[in-house]
Amino acid sequence: MRKLKNRDFFSDTEFPFMVVKQNLDTFVPHSHEFFEFFYVTKGSNLHSLDGKEEVVRAGDIVLLSPGKVHSLKGKRDKEFEIVNCIFLPNLLENHNHFVRNMKGFMELLYLEPFNKGYKLLHLSGSTDIKVRIILEELLAEYKNTTKDSASIIKVLLADLLVTIVRYFEQQRIVFPASAKGLTKKAHAILKSIEYIDKNFKEEIKLEDISLKQAGITKEYFCNIFKKITGRTFTEYLNNLRIDYASKLLTSTQKQVSEICYESGFNDLSYFNRVFKAQKGVTPREYREDCP
Repeated sequence: MRKLKNRDFFSDTEFPFMVVKQNLDTFVPHSHEFFEFFYVTKGSNLHSLDGKEEVVRAGDIVLLSPGKVHSLKGKRDKEFEIVNCIFLPNLLENHNHFVRNMKGFMELLYLEPFNKGYKLLHLSGSTDIKVRIILEELLAEYKNTTKDSASIIKVLLADLLVTIVRYFEQQRIVFPASAKGLTKKAHAILKSIEYIDKNFKEEIKLEDISLKQAGITKEYFCNIFKKITGRTFTEYLNNLRIDYASKLLTSTQKQVSEICYESGFNDLSYFNRVFKAQKGVTPREYREDCP
């Protein structure tokens, strides 16, 4: 069985996203490292997910998390068509504030995002119409090469996911008992992420976050944290700090060393190394290159 890798689909690690409209007959069983959903625009086909077969029809949206094995069996009508979208959660880092306060979002997307309790939603009415419109806009923007396309896609994707969450809540989908314990841990980790977002300029240790904030072991925290954010704890924290440092470099005349410590780093050489790894240039070069 083939496992599809992030690197095979996302050439730009800062923009891990792809959307395409497809007329498919079959595809062989496979899994992938990224999040995926597909929406059936017309027709029907037989879809298999982790060995369970289910007919998907127009108006259905199938939600898939990393590691899930799925396939199309080819028992379709002639007009079967889907819009397929793949992405990593860190694509929406700047839009988390839209969704974090929505009950159910963790269950739907970030926490075992598309695989606990259900795998398929049938959309109807105004929700179905709105999802179709957003998907068409996503397809159009994805083909665009303007400088604003990436930002527009992020907004559209966030809007789409929020729309699905609201529909999910209206339908009052109930998770099985086996998922409830995981959901509680997810909300604990969500609070940890919110804590990191607010306090990244301070000293933050993984051990303190996992035990004191989330109340779980470091190993389990790291595992779920990466599923939620698409990054390790260190990568996520460094990304926040480097983004903040970048703003200081272009908006102030502070010394690089001062910006290093103000951004949460406690070692200048490490700061320079991480900055160059993320931005491709040193902090000084970054400042010089910016108008």
